[in-house]
Amino acid sequence: MLNEEYLNKLLSISLKCKTNSPIKSRVTEMFNNYDFDEKSLIVALVYLERYSLLYPLYNKNILQILTACILVANKFLEDIPIFCSYPHERDLVNKLNWRLFVDETEYSRMSGLYSSQIQT
Repeated sequence: MLNEEYLNKLLSISLKCKTNSPIKSRVTEMFNNYDFDEKSLIVALVYLERYSLLYPLYNKNILQILTACILVANKFLEDIPIFCSYPHERDLVNKLNWRLFVDETEYSRMSGLYSSQIQT
């Protein structure tokens, strides 16, 4: 599952790696307690990458932004209205200019990166 080291490799960023990864805990909690699947995670990683190209990611903001990415990705894939109920959702979708569609090429690329990082 995701952690700081994985995101550093995937997005070419430099988060500080922690022994007890809050990212890994949050993602595990979200996927164990809610009806999310791997597709939501792949789309969320595309959103996170788009965000990281425009705005810096730090240890202090990554957890909130990643959570918003997963929630928005799941809502988009499940065709659930995005009312921005989580505080950081509105900020995310506005900073991405509501560019939420992920085409097949982009999805396949991120899916391949995700699969290769998980196996290493």
